[in-house]
Amino acid sequence: MTSSARIPEDKFLLVSPPGTGKTTHCIELFKNEILKTRGGIESRSFFVLPSREHADRIQNLVLKKDLTGLFNVHILTINDLAAKLLGVSGKPRPTGPLRAAIVKKILEDIGQEKGLEYFEPVKALRGFHELLVDAIREFKTSLLSVREFERLSQGLLKDAVFRSKFRDFSLILKNYSKELERLGLEEPEEAIGSLLSREPAGRLADLVIFDGFYDFTRAQRRLIEALCRVSKRTVVTLTLPPEKSERPALFAYPRRTQIFLESIGFKPHGDFSQNHRTADRALTHLEKNIFSDAPQAHAGPQDSVAVFEAPSVRLEIEMIAREIKRLYRENQIHFSDICVILRKIAGTEGLIRSVFSDFEIPLHIHERKKLAAHGLAATLHRFLNLAQEDWRREDVFFVLKSSYLAPRVNFSDVLALESAASSGENIPEGRAAWRRLLADPRVLAGQKEPLKMLLDLESRLLGAAGVREFARAIFGWFDTLGVGPEDAEALHSLGNILKGAALYYEGSEKRAFQASAFARELQSSIESALFSSKVYGKNRVQVYDAVMALPKEYKVVFLAGLLEKTFPQAVTEDPIFKDAERRLLNREGVVLEERLWRVEGERYFFYMAASRAKEKLILTYPTHDAEDRPTLPSFFIEEVQKCFAAVSRKTKGPGGILPEAGEWETAGEVTRGLAQILFERRNGAPRVSDFSGWAPTIRRWRRETSFREIVEAGRRGEEAAIRDPRIREILKKKEETFSATKLETFVTCPFKYFAGRVLDLNEPIEGRENLEMGSLLHETLEAFYKELDARDRANPAFWEKESEIGGRLQKKLEGLMAESAFRNEPLYRRRLYAEKMKGILSLFVKRERELLAARGFLPSYFEWEFGLGGKTPPLILDGIRIGGKIDRIDVSPDGRGALVIDYKKSKRPETLKKKLAKGLELQLPIYILAARKLLGLDVMGGELRFLQTGTEEAILREKGPADEFEKILTDTEGAIRGAVARLKDADIAVRSKTCQHCPYDAVCRFETWRLVYGA
Repeated sequence: MTSSARIPEDKFLLVSPPGTGKTTHCIELFKNEILKTRGGIESRSFFVLPSREHADRIQNLVLKKDLTGLFNVHILTINDLAAKLLGVSGKPRPTGPLRAAIVKKILEDIGQEKGLEYFEPVKALRGFHELLVDAIREFKTSLLSVREFERLSQGLLKDAVFRSKFRDFSLILKNYSKELERLGLEEPEEAIGSLLSREPAGRLADLVIFDGFYDFTRAQRRLIEALCRVSKRTVVTLTLPPEKSERPALFAYPRRTQIFLESIGFKPHGDFSQNHRTADRALTHLEKNIFSDAPQAHAGPQDSVAVFEAPSVRLEIEMIAREIKRLYRENQIHFSDICVILRKIAGTEGLIRSVFSDFEIPLHIHERKKLAAHGLAATLHRFLNLAQEDWRREDVFFVLKSSYLAPRVNFSDVLALESAASSGENIPEGRAAWRRLLADPRVLAGQKEPLKMLLDLESRLLGAAGVREFARAIFGWFDTLGVGPEDAEALHSLGNILKGAALYYEGSEKRAFQASAFARELQSSIESALFSSKVYGKNRVQVYDAVMALPKEYKVVFLAGLLEKTFPQAVTEDPIFKDAERRLLNREGVVLEERLWRVEGERYFFYMAASRAKEKLILTYPTHDAEDRPTLPSFFIEEVQKCFAAVSRKTKGPGGILPEAGEWETAGEVTRGLAQILFERRNGAPRVSDFSGWAPTIRRWRRETSFREIVEAGRRGEEAAIRDPRIREILKKKEETFSATKLETFVTCPFKYFAGRVLDLNEPIEGRENLEMGSLLHETLEAFYKELDARDRANPAFWEKESEIGGRLQKKLEGLMAESAFRNEPLYRRRLYAEKMKGILSLFVKRERELLAARGFLPSYFEWEFGLGGKTPPLILDGIRIGGKIDRIDVSPDGRGALVIDYKKSKRPETLKKKLAKGLELQLPIYILAARKLLGLDVMGGELRFLQTGTEEAILREKGPADEFEKILTDTEGAIRGAVARLKDADIAVRSKTCQHCPYDAVCRFETWRLVYGA
């Protein structure tokens, strides 16, 4: 945008701390200018903001109230402004998935023609295309052409490695620009470049306001510089103190922007010294002192700034939710007065939604979501997977069980079809096998319809001649499903992907359409695409990331997830262009941002986020991550604490999972808390006996159905029982040999025993892979040891041959796998399972060598059975016959001492010690008793060997008091007598807390809150 005739210009720079009225001033200025024209439609004034969301805020929350009917074309983003000034010549922009597809095709074409040098080894790596797209976008935002890149790189081109990288990237950048031009597309910044190259016809604007920015790209700086020459007035706001020497590390980004603006003639304007956002002394003190080298400590008492510490991420979010409910209940605060700010929302969104839903708190998360996470897109993605993975059973039933298919299919028909596929022919995969199922007379016609629908849709998609026909088939299918208004944004995003793909294929001579290949491309596009969802209703807690929250203000602000490497984010080098290279490229002025600068940016984001609060600021963090590893709190918390003599802290320890009654906020907490209070016994007495202070809690929750049910259950004191006399008589007279596993199942949960052992109910299909792998590992070790010469078992030199032993074990495993249930799995899955088990066996060999050397015991008995119909009789205890199979018994060199070993594939939720203390571990003590009484061995102890981790848990006679080991065995005998007596008496009352991951949870009618705590 060049001009020979200069237009008089006024360039105003509004610089002040947050909350001092800059945006309000700009709104008034904009309104006054707009009203000079008829209805504002003909105005040449523009209010420019960093994002569409920020523009909507100005439009919806402020201007509509005073300027009804104002067209929002004057309130826009900087890229929209460039496109508007260009007029009808502005070109469409490529979508993210289309950019990635173009880069992928460029790499393929270059590989076939000239080949790559620097990028060749990594061009096929997952994520590399996205890295290249990011680098290309950065060059575009800087208006950095290949020619200018070459000129600025002269000092770097002497290095052979950089020269190779320069050659590859320049080639990719040139081809990318050519491809966009051929497709009639352009990047947003190219519109700015086009605008700058034009000769303007006089003044283009009367007023242009840039509000909410802290930094401008090189392209944006050039646009501002050019606009100043064709605009009567240009106003820019910056949030930072006017004194240029104040806290340089904090304000580095906006200060660089200020220096640029002043260099092109902007002058400070207006007095914005008064804080209109908050009168709270603690909050204003924090804004003025945070990140100072020597901050002044606020001496007076204050409750405006607080810190919450939680033992886990979930409990951190629960603490926030609990405080929100308290503030909402006890203060004149609406949900919409509250904001939760995180550095990044991704990865936490689902947890926030779950917790806030439990607490019945309405919320609006301002985050673009992954399209693949949307139910409809996920259903389409899994459907497209059918052709790629040869119709795997799990893909078929993922699609058919989707709630979106409810209008088309009967769920009972789907379940019947799944049962037919799991039995009989047992179809794990294969389109041909599914077609044979359609011809099976045992499958009813209605049950075949869902499968016919999928086969028909696949046929239409794979027969499509182009993208548009492919898209019509998909959206035609969507029209028959349960798609609602809430899916509109996801549908719009899918539509944009397909439109972009159609444009690409139709504009490319080299790109022939092949439906199966395009299905894979569409899957990749769904995986990388984002969409925004609209939320209706204003009274909601707002959740933002730190950047999106910049122009907002709320009465209460929670700054959550304050951990090192989270907020502040870890700053790393750019994988393609390092900071040292960027520094040389920037010698004439900034063209590519140095990544190290982002350290300063993290401070600024925190400063801006903390200054959003009008009345209360609460900083929160978890002490442990999702994998229970200790975390490091953000040093930003320390920076806040330096500003005060004291900051109140609320800490929830690891034992504080259930809050006190006065803090109950959800029906789930009422259920768990009241059940614990009514049913738990401590030393035989109720946990709570004095309810005199319970009036507020009872008043608050007495209308809740669950509250009344639990109180009534506590009053009646009923327990689950079998009352039918016929069933009771059958159980009483039943004579059998009880296995150690059955008895342990019964003491763990009588209903689980009743469902699995008496009713013989099948467990769900899901999760059987782990059971099958456990069985294969047992069989592999048994076969290996039985073939192993006794001399080798105890020979240390033999166990040094780890690779040889590992090879023998792996050969055994492969033979057993060929005959196992895994033989019907796809090849890639069989390989995954095999590699996992081979790794476990390698770890076993290493650990076995260490233990045999340390103990000197000889592995002697393998899968030793007793009382199961073989040669060895049962273990008899007071007439009770007990049978079982011991994985292994190791015997001392003198043949007297022994160690019982039980293999477990992986560790259990509770330790052996805890299970013994609760009376829930019977199997290992029974095996010890059997080895002692039936083999006459002096058993030194029992050991659980966890194969996956190469670790052990044991009960050893030598490790505790002399009588402790015998007490465990005596207690086990008593537990066996009690369990069998209860079985004979049909007593199935639930008396333990082991309902997690129970396979019979779906049919269990015993409420978990009825469990007797500590029984």
